[in-house]
Amino acid sequence: YHAAEVLYLLIALTGFALIAIFSSQSAIHAYVIQDVTMSAHWPIWPVKMGVAIGSIFLCIRFIIQIVQNLTLGITGKELAREMWME
Repeated sequence: YHAAEVLYLLIALTGFALIAIFSSQSAIHAYVIQDVTMSAHWPIWPVKMGVAIGSIFLCIRFIIQIVQNLTLGITGKELAREMWME
């Protein structure tokens, strides 16, 4: 069970890492060229940066879950929540 969960978390991590990389590159490019919407002339880069930041946070969550599942699968003991909150 834990091996399968680690596998799908690694796949999800790979996908969202790619999203984070390419969306942050796109946000930086939109900021540099001062890209705006066609009708309202609002800047586009904040929305693109929001996607990148959200994807980065999701990748961090996936990494934490991978470590927790690997620990539970190898040792049979769950990591204490307090360890992650210090």
